[in-house]
Amino acid sequence: MNSAPSSITIAISPALSSLVPSADLLAGMERASEAYDSGVRGSAASGRAYATDISELTHWLEEQSLSLPISSPVLAAYLGHISQELAFTSISRRLSSIRKYHRLAGEADPSAHASVVYLLKGLRRQIARPPKQAPDFKLPQLRGVCKDFGRPGLSEQTAATDHNAIALSERELRDRAVLLLGFSGAYRRGELVSLNVGSVEWVNTGAILTLYASKTNQFGAKEQKAIFYASDPSCCPVACLRAYMDKRGGAPDDPLFLRLTRAGRLQVGHRLSAETVNNLLKAYFGADYSAHSLRASFVTIAKERGLDDQKIMQQTKHRSRAMIDRYTRAREIISSNAASELGL
Repeated sequence: MNSAPSSITIAISPALSSLVPSADLLAGMERASEAYDSGVRGSAASGRAYATDISELTHWLEEQSLSLPISSPVLAAYLGHISQELAFTSISRRLSSIRKYHRLAGEADPSAHASVVYLLKGLRRQIARPPKQAPDFKLPQLRGVCKDFGRPGLSEQTAATDHNAIALSERELRDRAVLLLGFSGAYRRGELVSLNVGSVEWVNTGAILTLYASKTNQFGAKEQKAIFYASDPSCCPVACLRAYMDKRGGAPDDPLFLRLTRAGRLQVGHRLSAETVNNLLKAYFGADYSAHSLRASFVTIAKERGLDDQKIMQQTKHRSRAMIDRYTRAREIISSNAASELGL
């Protein structure tokens, strides 16, 4: 099987081949190779997806006694095969990986042929479905979940003298901070778990959190979000985050949110996984909810309160209003519809 190049190669002119390359030339070549490798890999998630997609294709080809690179007819057969099980969005991702493989290997793109173009149009008509949106929750639901945790920042001694107080376990301190920060910061789950202790800066109004990479920020730009004090301590993202961090401790480069041991204690040095955030939403809100419900709920609640799209995008970091509209379109069908005012 031909493989895609794993690093860049810079050719040296035959006239110079007998000369020893200078240190500057070697350093430049090494830097170019590193940059090329980074460009090919993309983000960690993209790299994993690409590797999985090419592995799946290779396995299918081996069963047919074929190998990469492939022709347009073989690609068409493969797309027909996976269309029996995969959604159109998954097929599109596989196709992107196949295109990337052939481009990197210097081979012709098999998807460019008209037969594959029309095949994709047909598959889109037959199996494409609207993307499933994560359900959003209402503020009373979130408040109810947080109040079940008790009041923030209580010590064991306080709990022993105040019968209405509840001393939170390490699990509860973490889970409550994850939910409130994920909601008030409109974070994606991958962003939430990538935060470090040093990402948090306390200010008079609450806290500023800084990230240097996200789904829409692949090139290390500084991206900041602010969270603010709330009137109810049990639902205040700032107070609850501080209570968790006081218990958590840690150095600036340590992960902010930690996994738990089997005994329910914070596991120092072990970063919380994105899948665990997903599971937390299901555990506290119901099986239909997912981690993206935090972000979706931020947008829908902000819109219901009449907040400007620009203010919402300041926190969500969406690049266009179109994505904001996707979250609120279903509700506006009822709330902003002339059919309800026809006087029938």
